[in-house]
Amino acid sequence: MLGTLWTSGPREAQDDDFWPLPGQVSGAVTTVHLVRSKESRAAMGGEHSGQKMIEREVYLETYFRSKQQRVEDATDDFDSFLDSLVERIREDRRWGVAPNQYDTIFQAGEDIEITPGEPELKDNRLYIAADVITTVTEWVLS
Repeated sequence: MLGTLWTSGPREAQDDDFWPLPGQVSGAVTTVHLVRSKESRAAMGGEHSGQKMIEREVYLETYFRSKQQRVEDATDDFDSFLDSLVERIREDRRWGVAPNQYDTIFQAGEDIEITPGEPELKDNRLYIAADVITTVTEWVLS
């Protein structure tokens, strides 16, 4: 049910961004933000050989919108959306990167924090914002 994923923001989402498929009544848009990065050196092999571990905090700024007739159905759709988003984050801890490569993702999605906002009903639509935060770890030769 994720209608649109943006790599930069801010922008004003239109209905088509939430519901790109015909007949779709619930959906979400998400913007990806890198909010924190921390590097740590692991000097293995002497002064000229080493690696750095970079931990990045990734914030998924998520907005859900539903035009379901019943609020309960819209809330169920929101719960299903969050479940599917977390399932996708957990699905591949390397997020599609081949193993044993430097300067790429070593692991991702090990920590997942979700903070949903208060639901708001306006113009026969349910609006919910949710903050989804996870950590991505990268090893680089340095």
